[in-house]
Amino acid sequence: MQRDWHETFARWAKPPSETEESKAERAARMIRDTLRRSNALRGRDFDIVALGSYRNNTNVRSSSDVDLAAVLRSAQWSVLPSDGSLTRDALGLKDVDYGLVEFRRDLYAALRESLGAQDVAPGKIAVTVDESSARLAADLTPYLVHRRYTGQRITTGAWESHEGIETRPSDSPNRRIIQWPEQHYQRGAVKNEATNRRYKRVVRILKCLRNELSETGSADARATKSCFLEHAVYNVPHERFNRSEGTYYDDVKGVVTHLWQVARDQRAARLTEGSEMQLLFRSDESWTPGLLETIMLAMWQHVGFSTP
Repeated sequence: MQRDWHETFARWAKPPSETEESKAERAARMIRDTLRRSNALRGRDFDIVALGSYRNNTNVRSSSDVDLAAVLRSAQWSVLPSDGSLTRDALGLKDVDYGLVEFRRDLYAALRESLGAQDVAPGKIAVTVDESSARLAADLTPYLVHRRYTGQRITTGAWESHEGIETRPSDSPNRRIIQWPEQHYQRGAVKNEATNRRYKRVVRILKCLRNELSETGSADARATKSCFLEHAVYNVPHERFNRSEGTYYDDVKGVVTHLWQVARDQRAARLTEGSEMQLLFRSDESWTPGLLETIMLAMWQHVGFSTP
């Protein structure tokens, strides 16, 4: 029997069930409460921030986990203007004796003490908390504040900066992993409204397509991260959405076609992440225009879209 892709896409477009959402909320709440009670972290100024598909409401059914950032507010990494017009001394920035290494150590100790060593595993970037019957699995990543200074002053006279978060792998301390969760969330919400909420639905559909391709043994699908797909779809023009009322079939076809075409020409170099704060294709990321082209073609062939 021929597959009904209209029905499949309609099912995939939906967010996780209330049960999955409740488990995600419990995991996030449990981790927040655990860290706030920890003696090792007592007196430390930090925030717990939701990240990724959980925060942006682009997670898919039966494939949900919780990405959380523990952001140490008392330490920061910065990017200063390349012309040398602004220095650390001018900003009053000082070295600190409690930074990422110490913060990561204490996060792991706090979770291990509360949940037990069998449920908590340290990683090079994140600490993983295993799934249970009452909660979803969670990744907790320690971050410091990241500030990108423009070299300009705002009306109050303070130096203008954009705030994100930054971490570094424990085995590669010079590798900078910078994220912009607030900008990503806000701009994604704007795009979702501008596309009649189809942007996030199409993102979920492509993630499910990626998952299905992974199950068939596709190495390219396995190399395609969930966040990469979300960033890529963010760059698709609004007119590629809402192409047919009552079905997502033509939207998916339009988005896949557009990204396949963009990946093959000079426009790929201008694609940004959903935050618009950094380019999608950079030397510090493993994904490439070639991967985008390949995964879009694989999706096209898997669905069996016809050539217009």
